[in-house]
Amino acid sequence: MTPERPKTISTQFILTAAVLLVLLANFALRIVQMQHGLVMDFDAFYVAGQLLREGKIAEVYDPAVMLSRLTELAGRPIFMPWAYPPQFDVVTMALPLVSRALAFAVFVGLTFGAYLLILRRMAGEHLWIVLFALVPTLLILIRSGQNGFLTGAFCGVFGILWMKRRPSAGVPLGLMIIKPHLGLGLGLFALLSRHWTAVLVAALVVLATSFLSTLVLGWEVWPAFLAAPKVVSEHMSAGSFPMHRMVSAYAFFATIGIPTQIAILLHAVVAVAALAYIALLATKTDLEPRVAVGLSLCATLLVSPYAYDYDMAIVGMGFAFVAPTFLANSSRSLQMLAVGFLWLAGGWGYGVNRASEWFDGLQVLLTQPMGVPTPASIGLVGLNLTLWWVLMGSRKADAAPAQGTIAGASRTG
Repeated sequence: MTPERPKTISTQFILTAAVLLVLLANFALRIVQMQHGLVMDFDAFYVAGQLLREGKIAEVYDPAVMLSRLTELAGRPIFMPWAYPPQFDVVTMALPLVSRALAFAVFVGLTFGAYLLILRRMAGEHLWIVLFALVPTLLILIRSGQNGFLTGAFCGVFGILWMKRRPSAGVPLGLMIIKPHLGLGLGLFALLSRHWTAVLVAALVVLATSFLSTLVLGWEVWPAFLAAPKVVSEHMSAGSFPMHRMVSAYAFFATIGIPTQIAILLHAVVAVAALAYIALLATKTDLEPRVAVGLSLCATLLVSPYAYDYDMAIVGMGFAFVAPTFLANSSRSLQMLAVGFLWLAGGWGYGVNRASEWFDGLQVLLTQPMGVPTPASIGLVGLNLTLWWVLMGSRKADAAPAQGTIAGASRTG
Protein backbone atom coordinates (compact mmCIF):
# COMPACT_ATOMS: atom_id res chain seq x y z
CA MET A 1 0.00 0.00 0.00
CA THR A 2 2.79 2.43 0.82
CA PRO A 3 4.22 2.69 -2.73
CA GLU A 4 0.79 3.66 -4.07
CA ARG A 5 0.25 6.51 -1.61
CA PRO A 6 2.34 9.16 -3.41
CA LYS A 7 0.29 8.52 -6.53
CA THR A 8 -2.95 8.96 -4.57
CA ILE A 9 -1.71 12.16 -2.98
CA SER A 10 -0.54 13.46 -6.35
CA THR A 11 -3.92 12.74 -7.92
CA GLN A 12 -5.73 14.47 -5.08
CA PHE A 13 -3.42 17.47 -5.36
CA ILE A 14 -3.95 17.73 -9.12
CA LEU A 15 -7.74 17.53 -8.80
CA THR A 16 -7.80 20.09 -5.97
CA ALA A 17 -5.53 22.42 -7.93
CA ALA A 18 -7.68 22.03 -11.05
CA VAL A 19 -10.87 23.03 -9.21
CA LEU A 20 -9.15 25.98 -7.53
CA LEU A 21 -7.68 27.09 -10.86
CA VAL A 22 -11.15 27.17 -12.44
CA LEU A 23 -12.51 29.14 -9.51
CA LEU A 24 -9.64 31.63 -9.49
CA ALA A 25 -9.93 32.10 -13.26
CA ASN A 26 -13.61 32.95 -12.86
CA PHE A 27 -12.75 35.30 -10.00
CA ALA A 28 -10.17 37.17 -12.10
CA LEU A 29 -12.54 37.27 -15.08
CA ARG A 30 -15.30 38.78 -12.93
CA ILE A 31 -12.98 41.55 -11.75
CA VAL A 32 -12.09 42.43 -15.35
CA GLN A 33 -15.74 42.31 -16.41
CA MET A 34 -16.76 44.65 -13.60
CA GLN A 35 -14.21 47.16 -14.80
CA HIS A 36 -16.04 47.03 -18.14
CA GLY A 37 -19.50 47.61 -16.68
CA LEU A 38 -20.75 44.17 -15.62
CA VAL A 39 -23.43 44.38 -12.91
CA MET A 40 -24.14 41.43 -10.59
CA ASP A 41 -25.69 40.58 -7.22
CA PHE A 42 -22.74 42.17 -5.42
CA ASP A 43 -23.82 45.54 -6.74
CA ALA A 44 -26.87 45.45 -4.47
CA PHE A 45 -24.41 45.53 -1.55
CA TYR A 46 -22.44 48.33 -3.17
CA VAL A 47 -25.48 50.46 -4.00
CA ALA A 48 -26.94 49.90 -0.53
CA GLY A 49 -23.64 51.10 0.93
CA GLN A 50 -23.76 54.21 -1.25
CA LEU A 51 -27.30 55.05 -0.16
CA LEU A 52 -26.43 54.54 3.48
CA ARG A 53 -23.35 56.74 3.22
CA GLU A 54 -25.55 59.40 1.62
CA GLY A 55 -27.73 59.30 4.71
CA LYS A 56 -30.67 57.71 2.87
CA ILE A 57 -31.31 55.17 5.60
CA ALA A 58 -34.99 54.46 4.96
CA GLU A 59 -34.65 54.68 1.17
CA VAL A 60 -32.35 51.65 1.02
CA TYR A 61 -35.32 49.51 2.12
CA ASP A 62 -37.57 50.99 -0.58
CA PRO A 63 -37.67 48.54 -3.53
CA ALA A 64 -38.42 51.39 -5.96
CA VAL A 65 -35.29 53.27 -4.91
CA MET A 66 -33.07 50.19 -5.20
CA LEU A 67 -34.60 49.36 -8.57
CA SER A 68 -33.92 52.89 -9.82
CA ARG A 69 -30.30 52.96 -8.64
CA LEU A 70 -29.46 49.47 -9.92
CA THR A 71 -31.17 50.15 -13.25
CA GLU A 72 -29.18 53.35 -13.59
CA LEU A 73 -25.98 51.42 -12.93
CA ALA A 74 -26.73 48.50 -15.24
CA GLY A 75 -28.65 50.23 -18.00
CA ARG A 76 -31.42 47.65 -17.65
CA PRO A 77 -34.00 46.84 -14.95
CA ILE A 78 -32.51 44.90 -12.03
CA PHE A 79 -34.87 44.05 -9.18
CA MET A 80 -33.05 43.31 -5.92
CA PRO A 81 -34.97 44.76 -2.94
CA TRP A 82 -33.02 45.23 0.27
CA ALA A 83 -34.06 43.37 3.43
CA TYR A 84 -30.82 42.85 5.34
CA PRO A 85 -30.62 43.68 9.06
CA PRO A 86 -28.82 46.88 10.10
CA GLN A 87 -25.77 44.84 11.12
CA PHE A 88 -25.06 44.03 7.48
CA ASP A 89 -25.89 47.61 6.51
CA VAL A 90 -22.84 48.71 8.48
CA VAL A 91 -20.67 46.22 6.56
CA THR A 92 -21.87 47.51 3.19
CA MET A 93 -21.03 51.08 4.13
CA ALA A 94 -17.34 50.21 3.81
CA LEU A 95 -17.65 48.99 0.22
CA PRO A 96 -18.06 52.36 -1.58
CA LEU A 97 -14.78 53.56 -0.07
CA VAL A 98 -13.14 51.95 -3.11
CA SER A 99 -14.16 51.18 -6.68
CA ARG A 100 -16.75 48.50 -7.42
CA ALA A 101 -14.20 46.08 -8.87
CA LEU A 102 -11.80 46.50 -5.95
CA ALA A 103 -14.60 46.20 -3.39
CA PHE A 104 -15.73 42.98 -5.09
CA ALA A 105 -12.17 41.62 -5.14
CA VAL A 106 -11.61 42.34 -1.44
CA PHE A 107 -15.03 41.17 -0.22
CA VAL A 108 -15.17 37.94 -2.22
CA GLY A 109 -11.44 37.26 -1.97
CA LEU A 110 -11.32 37.52 1.83
CA THR A 111 -14.54 35.61 2.49
CA PHE A 112 -13.68 32.86 -0.01
CA GLY A 113 -10.22 32.52 1.54
CA ALA A 114 -11.69 32.17 5.03
CA TYR A 115 -14.29 29.67 3.80
CA LEU A 116 -11.66 27.59 2.03
CA LEU A 117 -9.39 27.44 5.09
CA ILE A 118 -12.21 26.13 7.29
CA LEU A 119 -13.29 23.70 4.59
CA ARG A 120 -9.72 22.38 4.40
CA ARG A 121 -9.51 21.95 8.17
CA MET A 122 -12.68 19.89 8.38
CA ALA A 123 -12.43 17.88 5.15
CA GLY A 124 -8.75 17.05 5.56
CA GLU A 125 -7.49 14.71 2.85
CA HIS A 126 -11.00 14.59 1.39
CA LEU A 127 -10.90 18.28 0.41
CA TRP A 128 -10.77 17.47 -3.29
CA ILE A 129 -14.03 15.51 -3.08
CA VAL A 130 -15.74 18.29 -1.13
CA LEU A 131 -14.52 20.94 -3.57
CA PHE A 132 -15.71 18.90 -6.55
CA ALA A 133 -19.12 18.42 -4.91
CA LEU A 134 -19.35 22.18 -4.35
CA VAL A 135 -18.17 23.37 -7.77
CA PRO A 136 -21.60 24.75 -8.84
CA THR A 137 -22.11 26.53 -5.50
CA LEU A 138 -18.61 27.99 -5.49
CA LEU A 139 -18.95 29.15 -9.08
CA ILE A 140 -22.28 30.88 -8.48
CA LEU A 141 -20.84 32.61 -5.42
CA ILE A 142 -17.78 33.87 -7.25
CA ARG A 143 -19.79 34.92 -10.30
CA SER A 144 -22.47 36.71 -8.27
CA GLY A 145 -20.40 38.19 -5.44
CA GLN A 146 -22.96 37.10 -2.88
CA ASN A 147 -22.22 36.67 0.82
CA GLY A 148 -22.56 32.89 1.05
CA PHE A 149 -18.84 32.48 1.76
CA LEU A 150 -19.26 34.76 4.77
CA THR A 151 -22.24 32.94 6.27
CA GLY A 152 -20.65 29.58 5.43
CA ALA A 153 -17.49 30.61 7.27
CA PHE A 154 -19.51 31.77 10.28
CA CYS A 155 -21.23 28.38 10.39
CA GLY A 156 -17.95 26.53 10.06
CA VAL A 157 -16.34 28.47 12.93
CA PHE A 158 -19.45 27.86 15.02
CA GLY A 159 -19.18 24.12 14.40
CA ILE A 160 -15.49 23.96 15.31
CA LEU A 161 -15.96 25.96 18.51
CA TRP A 162 -19.13 24.07 19.45
CA MET A 163 -17.25 20.77 19.27
CA LYS A 164 -14.69 22.21 21.68
CA ARG A 165 -17.49 23.44 23.97
CA ARG A 166 -16.16 26.97 23.77
CA PRO A 167 -18.43 29.85 24.87
CA SER A 168 -16.99 31.75 21.90
CA ALA A 169 -19.09 29.50 19.63
CA GLY A 170 -21.78 32.06 20.34
CA VAL A 171 -19.86 34.76 18.45
CA PRO A 172 -20.28 33.33 14.92
CA LEU A 173 -23.76 32.15 15.87
CA GLY A 174 -24.68 35.68 16.89
CA LEU A 175 -23.12 37.11 13.72
CA MET A 176 -25.56 34.98 11.70
CA ILE A 177 -27.97 37.82 12.52
CA ILE A 178 -26.99 39.14 9.10
CA LYS A 179 -29.16 36.31 7.74
CA PRO A 180 -31.31 35.33 10.71
CA HIS A 181 -33.63 33.06 8.71
CA LEU A 182 -30.65 30.82 7.92
CA GLY A 183 -29.44 30.70 11.52
CA LEU A 184 -32.63 29.41 13.12
CA GLY A 185 -31.65 25.76 12.90
CA LEU A 186 -28.23 26.40 14.42
CA GLY A 187 -29.76 28.41 17.25
CA LEU A 188 -32.04 25.50 18.05
CA PHE A 189 -29.10 23.09 17.83
CA ALA A 190 -27.00 25.14 20.28
CA LEU A 191 -29.93 25.49 22.68
CA LEU A 192 -30.96 21.84 22.73
CA SER A 193 -27.38 20.60 22.94
CA ARG A 194 -27.29 22.53 26.23
CA HIS A 195 -24.44 24.81 25.28
CA TRP A 196 -25.89 27.56 27.45
CA THR A 197 -22.86 29.83 27.48
CA ALA A 198 -22.67 29.86 23.69
CA VAL A 199 -26.38 30.75 23.48
CA LEU A 200 -25.84 33.57 25.98
CA VAL A 201 -22.82 34.87 24.06
CA ALA A 202 -24.83 34.75 20.82
CA ALA A 203 -27.60 36.83 22.42
CA LEU A 204 -25.03 39.34 23.67
CA VAL A 205 -23.46 39.56 20.19
CA VAL A 206 -26.87 40.30 18.67
CA LEU A 207 -27.56 43.00 21.28
CA ALA A 208 -24.10 44.55 20.93
CA THR A 209 -24.20 44.65 17.12
CA SER A 210 -27.73 46.05 17.23
CA PHE A 211 -26.54 48.84 19.53
CA LEU A 212 -23.55 49.56 17.30
CA SER A 213 -25.76 49.62 14.20
CA THR A 214 -28.11 52.07 15.90
CA LEU A 215 -25.20 54.33 16.79
CA VAL A 216 -24.02 54.35 13.17
CA LEU A 217 -27.37 54.50 11.36
CA GLY A 218 -29.80 55.98 13.89
CA TRP A 219 -33.14 54.71 15.16
CA GLU A 220 -34.84 55.29 11.81
CA VAL A 221 -33.21 52.18 10.37
CA TRP A 222 -35.29 49.82 12.52
CA PRO A 223 -38.82 50.70 11.30
CA ALA A 224 -37.55 50.54 7.72
CA PHE A 225 -35.89 47.17 8.29
CA LEU A 226 -38.85 45.65 10.16
CA ALA A 227 -41.15 46.56 7.27
CA ALA A 228 -38.87 44.89 4.71
CA PRO A 229 -39.80 41.22 5.30
CA LYS A 230 -43.44 41.93 4.42
CA VAL A 231 -42.38 43.55 1.15
CA VAL A 232 -40.10 40.61 0.32
CA SER A 233 -42.89 38.15 1.16
CA GLU A 234 -45.29 39.93 -1.19
CA HIS A 235 -42.82 39.91 -4.05
CA MET A 236 -41.92 36.26 -3.43
CA SER A 237 -45.59 35.29 -3.51
CA ALA A 238 -45.93 37.15 -6.81
CA GLY A 239 -42.93 35.30 -8.25
CA SER A 240 -40.91 38.49 -8.71
CA PHE A 241 -37.67 36.86 -7.64
CA PRO A 242 -35.60 34.41 -9.74
CA MET A 243 -37.35 31.37 -8.31
CA HIS A 244 -35.25 28.96 -10.37
CA ARG A 245 -32.28 29.85 -8.17
CA MET A 246 -34.08 29.08 -4.91
CA VAL A 247 -33.42 25.80 -3.10
CA SER A 248 -36.41 25.84 -0.75
CA ALA A 249 -39.32 23.44 -0.79
CA TYR A 250 -41.59 26.47 -1.24
CA ALA A 251 -39.87 27.36 -4.51
CA PHE A 252 -40.32 23.82 -5.82
CA PHE A 253 -44.02 23.64 -4.97
CA ALA A 254 -44.75 27.16 -6.23
CA THR A 255 -42.95 26.71 -9.56
CA ILE A 256 -44.77 23.49 -10.42
CA GLY A 257 -48.10 25.34 -10.20
CA ILE A 258 -49.26 24.77 -6.63
CA PRO A 259 -51.06 27.87 -5.25
CA THR A 260 -48.90 30.09 -3.09
CA GLN A 261 -50.74 29.54 0.19
CA ILE A 262 -50.67 25.75 -0.20
CA ALA A 263 -47.00 25.90 -1.23
CA ILE A 264 -46.22 27.79 1.98
CA LEU A 265 -48.08 25.17 4.05
CA LEU A 266 -46.21 22.34 2.34
CA HIS A 267 -42.94 24.14 2.97
CA ALA A 268 -43.91 24.52 6.63
CA VAL A 269 -44.21 20.73 6.87
CA VAL A 270 -40.67 20.36 5.50
CA ALA A 271 -39.37 23.09 7.82
CA VAL A 272 -40.92 21.50 10.92
CA ALA A 273 -39.47 18.13 9.95
CA ALA A 274 -36.03 19.74 9.50
CA LEU A 275 -36.23 21.41 12.91
CA ALA A 276 -37.31 18.14 14.53
CA TYR A 277 -34.35 16.43 12.85
CA ILE A 278 -31.96 19.11 14.14
CA ALA A 279 -33.45 18.70 17.61
CA LEU A 280 -32.73 14.96 17.41
CA LEU A 281 -29.15 15.62 16.33
CA ALA A 282 -28.63 18.04 19.21
CA THR A 283 -29.84 15.57 21.83
CA LYS A 284 -28.39 12.32 20.42
CA THR A 285 -25.37 12.03 22.71
CA ASP A 286 -23.96 8.85 21.13
CA LEU A 287 -23.40 10.59 17.79
CA GLU A 288 -19.95 11.76 16.79
CA PRO A 289 -19.82 15.55 17.42
CA ARG A 290 -18.60 16.52 13.95
CA VAL A 291 -21.36 14.41 12.43
CA ALA A 292 -24.03 16.01 14.65
CA VAL A 293 -23.04 19.57 13.80
CA GLY A 294 -22.36 18.73 10.14
CA LEU A 295 -25.78 17.17 9.61
CA SER A 296 -27.37 20.15 11.35
CA LEU A 297 -25.63 22.52 8.95
CA CYS A 298 -26.93 20.51 6.01
CA ALA A 299 -30.50 20.54 7.38
CA THR A 300 -30.74 24.17 8.51
CA LEU A 301 -31.20 25.43 4.95
CA LEU A 302 -34.47 23.48 4.73
CA VAL A 303 -36.11 25.77 7.30
CA SER A 304 -36.52 29.06 5.43
CA PRO A 305 -38.63 29.47 2.27
CA TYR A 306 -36.21 32.22 1.22
CA ALA A 307 -32.99 30.32 0.46
CA TYR A 308 -30.91 30.62 -2.69
CA ASP A 309 -28.25 28.55 -4.44
CA TYR A 310 -25.52 30.80 -3.04
CA ASP A 311 -26.69 29.90 0.49
CA MET A 312 -25.66 26.31 -0.27
CA ALA A 313 -22.23 27.30 1.05
CA ILE A 314 -23.64 26.49 4.50
CA VAL A 315 -24.61 23.00 3.35
CA GLY A 316 -21.20 22.63 1.74
CA MET A 317 -19.57 23.39 5.07
CA GLY A 318 -21.76 20.77 6.73
CA PHE A 319 -20.70 18.26 4.08
CA ALA A 320 -17.04 18.99 4.86
CA PHE A 321 -17.73 18.21 8.54
CA VAL A 322 -19.27 14.81 7.79
CA ALA A 323 -17.15 13.90 4.75
CA PRO A 324 -14.47 11.82 6.54
CA THR A 325 -17.06 9.70 8.37
CA PHE A 326 -19.49 9.55 5.44
CA LEU A 327 -16.83 8.45 2.96
CA ALA A 328 -15.52 5.80 5.38
CA ASN A 329 -18.98 4.26 5.79
CA SER A 330 -20.62 4.53 2.37
CA SER A 331 -20.45 2.75 -0.95
CA ARG A 332 -19.20 4.50 -4.06
CA SER A 333 -22.75 4.65 -5.45
CA LEU A 334 -24.00 6.48 -2.35
CA GLN A 335 -21.04 8.84 -2.51
CA MET A 336 -21.84 9.63 -6.14
CA LEU A 337 -25.48 10.12 -5.22
CA ALA A 338 -24.57 12.64 -2.52
CA VAL A 339 -22.35 14.57 -4.93
CA GLY A 340 -25.11 14.48 -7.53
CA PHE A 341 -27.60 15.94 -5.07
CA LEU A 342 -25.16 18.73 -4.22
CA TRP A 343 -24.72 19.51 -7.91
CA LEU A 344 -28.48 19.56 -8.43
CA ALA A 345 -29.15 21.86 -5.46
CA GLY A 346 -26.22 24.17 -6.11
CA GLY A 347 -26.11 24.07 -9.89
CA TRP A 348 -29.69 24.09 -11.17
CA GLY A 349 -30.03 27.88 -11.13
CA TYR A 350 -26.61 28.38 -12.69
CA GLY A 351 -27.39 25.84 -15.40
CA VAL A 352 -30.73 27.48 -16.22
CA ASN A 353 -29.07 30.90 -16.41
CA ARG A 354 -26.44 29.65 -18.82
CA ALA A 355 -28.99 27.75 -20.92
CA SER A 356 -31.14 30.89 -21.19
CA GLU A 357 -28.24 32.59 -22.99
CA TRP A 358 -28.67 30.06 -25.80
CA PHE A 359 -32.43 29.56 -25.86
CA ASP A 360 -34.63 32.63 -26.25
CA GLY A 361 -37.74 30.74 -25.20
CA LEU A 362 -36.19 29.90 -21.84
CA GLN A 363 -35.19 33.53 -21.35
CA VAL A 364 -38.82 34.54 -21.89
CA LEU A 365 -40.01 31.96 -19.37
CA LEU A 366 -37.62 33.32 -16.76
CA THR A 367 -39.28 36.75 -17.02
CA GLN A 368 -42.68 35.28 -16.16
CA PRO A 369 -44.03 34.93 -12.60
CA MET A 370 -42.55 31.81 -10.93
CA GLY A 371 -40.28 31.24 -13.98
CA VAL A 372 -39.46 27.56 -14.58
CA PRO A 373 -39.87 24.56 -12.25
CA THR A 374 -36.96 24.30 -9.83
CA PRO A 375 -36.03 20.85 -8.49
CA ALA A 376 -33.07 22.25 -6.49
CA SER A 377 -34.87 21.51 -3.23
CA ILE A 378 -35.07 17.85 -4.28
CA GLY A 379 -31.28 17.85 -4.32
CA LEU A 380 -31.16 19.42 -0.85
CA VAL A 381 -33.68 16.99 0.62
CA GLY A 382 -32.03 14.07 -1.18
CA LEU A 383 -28.62 14.98 0.22
CA ASN A 384 -29.96 15.12 3.77
CA LEU A 385 -31.70 11.76 3.37
CA THR A 386 -28.57 10.16 1.92
CA LEU A 387 -26.39 11.42 4.76
CA TRP A 388 -28.98 10.34 7.31
CA TRP A 389 -29.19 6.86 5.79
CA VAL A 390 -25.43 6.34 5.99
CA LEU A 391 -24.65 8.13 9.25
CA MET A 392 -27.76 7.49 11.34
CA GLY A 393 -29.98 5.03 9.51
CA SER A 394 -28.56 1.75 8.28
CA ARG A 395 -25.13 2.31 9.81
CA LYS A 396 -23.77 3.68 13.06
CA ALA A 397 -21.59 6.74 12.62
CA ASP A 398 -19.98 6.15 15.98
CA ALA A 399 -18.76 2.76 14.79
CA ALA A 400 -16.32 4.48 12.44
CA PRO A 401 -12.90 5.58 13.66
CA ALA A 402 -12.93 9.14 14.96
CA GLN A 403 -11.68 11.56 12.32
CA GLY A 404 -10.02 14.91 12.93
CA THR A 405 -8.54 16.45 16.01
CA ILE A 406 -11.83 17.18 17.75
CA ALA A 407 -13.86 14.08 16.93
CA GLY A 408 -13.84 12.93 20.51
CA ALA A 409 -15.17 16.17 22.01
CA SER A 410 -17.69 15.97 24.82
CA ARG A 411 -21.36 16.41 23.95
CA THR A 412 -22.42 17.69 27.37
CA GLY A 413 -21.33 20.34 29.80
